[in-house]
Amino acid sequence: MRGFLRHLSRPGWQPSLRVRLTLWYAVALVLVLGAFNGFVYWRTSRQGLMEERAILDAHARQLVSELDWQEGRARLPSLPAFDPAGTAAALYDARLRLLFTSFAPAQQAAVDRLAAGLPISGETFVQARFGDETWLVRSFPIQTEDGSQQSGGPTEAWALVARSLEPLETSRRSFLLQMLAATPIALALTVAGGLFLAGRALAPIDSLTRTARAIGRDNLSGRVPPPATEDELGRLAQAFNEMLDRLEAAFARERRFTQDASHELRTPAAALLAQAEAALARSRDAADYRRSLEVIRDLAQRMSSLVEELMLLARLDAGAERMESKPVDLTQLGVAVAGFMKELADRRGIRLELAPTTGAPVQAIGDESRLLRVLLNLVDNAVRYSPSGGRVEIRTGLDGPTAWIEVADRGPGIAPEHLPHLFERFYRAEPSRTRSGERSGAGLGLSIAQAIVKAHGGRLRVASTPGAGSTFRVELPAGGA
Repeated sequence: MRGFLRHLSRPGWQPSLRVRLTLWYAVALVLVLGAFNGFVYWRTSRQGLMEERAILDAHARQLVSELDWQEGRARLPSLPAFDPAGTAAALYDARLRLLFTSFAPAQQAAVDRLAAGLPISGETFVQARFGDETWLVRSFPIQTEDGSQQSGGPTEAWALVARSLEPLETSRRSFLLQMLAATPIALALTVAGGLFLAGRALAPIDSLTRTARAIGRDNLSGRVPPPATEDELGRLAQAFNEMLDRLEAAFARERRFTQDASHELRTPAAALLAQAEAALARSRDAADYRRSLEVIRDLAQRMSSLVEELMLLARLDAGAERMESKPVDLTQLGVAVAGFMKELADRRGIRLELAPTTGAPVQAIGDESRLLRVLLNLVDNAVRYSPSGGRVEIRTGLDGPTAWIEVADRGPGIAPEHLPHLFERFYRAEPSRTRSGERSGAGLGLSIAQAIVKAHGGRLRVASTPGAGSTFRVELPAGGA
C-alpha cells in the first residue's frame, strides 16, 4: 500500500498497468458492493416488514378469538397477552367509541385520531407516528349477525392492532452502518491485494522488459525465465524467447554470411591484384600479357558472378524479384535441362536420363526462366558429384494439387549432419563429395534455388543416403492445362 501511495505522489505521475488494473478492480468492487448492499438492504427491509405484518395478522386473529359476544355486542373481558416487544391493540364500537386499549396514555390521542380517519369498510395496513416511534397499524371491522361472527354482517366493533417498527428501524440502521463501515475496509483490502496480485501476474512482463533492455546486437543470449504456468503471460514470455532464438540465429547467419562473402570476394580480389602486379613487375611479351589478362578476366567474372548471386538473394529475401505466374510444363522443362546439360554430362562420363511419363502433362504455375535456373543448378550439382559412369535421372509427376520434378543421382550422398545446413548460404559439404582437382562453388546455388522455389509458394526437399546418392525434389502448385 505504501508503494501505491508513493506512485500517486510522484510528480508527473502516469499510472502503470499494475496501478490501472488495481484501480479498475476497485471501481468494479465499489459498483458491485453498492448494488449488492442496496439489494440486500431493500430485501431485508421488505422481509422485515412482511414479518411484522404476519405478526399483526396473528395478533388480530388472537384478539378476535378472545372476544365475548353478549346480546350481539362484542366485549373483551381482558386484553390479550401480546408480544411484549411493542404490539398494542385498541377496540372501538361501531361509532368508534373506545372500548378497550393497551396503548400508553401518551399515544392514545394519536391512535384515536388515526382510527377516526381510517375507512371502516375493510381491512387496512398503514404506518403512523405515535410519539417518537413509527408503528405498523392493521385495522379491521368486526362483524356479526344473529349473535354469530360472520363476514358480511353489520359492523359491531372496530379493532386496531399496531406494532412498533422501532426494532426494525434500529436493525436496518445498524445493517446500513455496518455496510458503510465494511465497504472502505473491503476497498482498502482490495487495493492492497490487487496491487500484490497484479504485481505477481505482471512479473513476467517486468522480466521481459528487463531482458529486452539488456539485449543488444552483440548480446542475444538473454532469455526470459520460463513461466510456471501456461497462461497468456506465460505464452507471451515463451513467444518472446522464441523470437530471440530466431533473432540470434538470423544474426549468426548474417555474421557467417558476411564473413563468408568477404572471404569469397577477398580470394579472387587478392589473386587479381597479384596477377596484375606480376604483369606490371617487368616487361613481358605479348603472350604473357595475354595470359595475365585472361586470368584477370576469369577472376573478374567470378567476382561479378558472386556479386550478382548475392544481389539476387537480397532481392528474393526482400520479395522484390518479379516472378511470372504462368503454366509451366515441367516435363518439357526437364527435356530442355537435359538438352542443356547433355554435353557436360557426356564429357564427365555421366548418363543423363529422363524418366518416361504417362498421362496428362505435368504443369505447374510459375516463372519458367527462374525454374529453369533451379533445375540447371540441381542437375549441375548431380553431375558434378556423381562418379564417372554414374547416372542422373530427371523425373516429374503429380500428387493432387502439387506438381513435382526431381533430380536423382547415384553419387556418394550427403552425410546426415550436413542435411539441415544444405540450403544455408556459403555452406559447403565435405570436400570428398567433389571430384579431386575440382573447385567447389561459392555455396550459393542451393540457397538461390530454395529462395526461388519459396517465392513460387513451393518447397525444395532433399533425401540422401551416404553411398547411395541424393534426390532433390521441387514441389510447386499444380496448374491446369
